[in-house]
Amino acid sequence: MKRVFAGAAAALILAVQPLSGQLWEAGLPGDDIGSLAVNFGVLSPTTEFPDDGSSFDQGTGFGMALTYWPSDHFGLRTHVMRGETPGNHGNLAPCPPTPCSAVGYQEPVVWHYSAEAAVRRPMGGAGFAWFPYASAGVTGKSYRWSIDRPRVGYTGGGWTAAGGIEARTGATGPLGFMAEVRTYQTRFQTLGKNQGQSDFALTAGVTLSR
Repeated sequence: MKRVFAGAAAALILAVQPLSGQLWEAGLPGDDIGSLAVNFGVLSPTTEFPDDGSSFDQGTGFGMALTYWPSDHFGLRTHVMRGETPGNHGNLAPCPPTPCSAVGYQEPVVWHYSAEAAVRRPMGGAGFAWFPYASAGVTGKSYRWSIDRPRVGYTGGGWTAAGGIEARTGATGPLGFMAEVRTYQTRFQTLGKNQGQSDFALTAGVTLSR
């Protein structure tokens, strides 16, 4: 899957060259019909399990989003994010000699898959265009546990919401830049736990619009 993301990022950069001869106005927010984003940053679980104080630590994250804009201000979006969030023994550290937390043993790969509705407010002109945006929708969460052979995936549902800003300049044509904050609210029902879980993501990246 890492190769898929790397290939998509390379395609995003290479696609700028053949599009550079097109009119920049065709990519202005409000005139575009869709965009592809590749973003990188941190994924930070914020939930502590009360029975032993264990948690998942902050880790790196990267993702992709595909957005369709049927109108100037409203869009439909799919988003996927991959992160690595190692477990923390919490109150049971150091472990051993104390009993160990089931969470602390783990170093899972986490996947979030989302389908969202998005709104934006296009601003600026041909030389510099930008827009703030917000999106919200449903999400699915999947873990790949590091100590299981073969790895076992756990999937749960929930909701996600995000806010960010995207900017494009005349010099870069259809290539733009974005920054986003996002929250995921899901339910954790494995490793002997059953409670709500929150993840926070802060990312930045590049976009290609058409």
